[in-house]
Amino acid sequence: MSEIQWKATADKFVITLDKSAIGQADFLELLQWLRVRFLLRKANIGEDIETEGEKILSDWWEKNKQRFIQLAVS
Repeated sequence: MSEIQWKATADKFVITLDKSAIGQADFLELLQWLRVRFLLRKANIGEDIETEGEKILSDWWEKNKQRFIQLAVS
């Protein structure tokens, strides 16, 4: 059995994940990401705002990644 499975029904996608494949925090983060994407589409906001958000996150990571790398090594 695969750790990640999905199927499509007439009106839904059904995803099944083994708990051993992903931690609860990562799973909740994934759900939050899906919810935000759903809300953006529902609000009919253009993809340019998503691109801008990704740029902001990328810029933030470039400025702050050394801090997290140092914490991971410590």
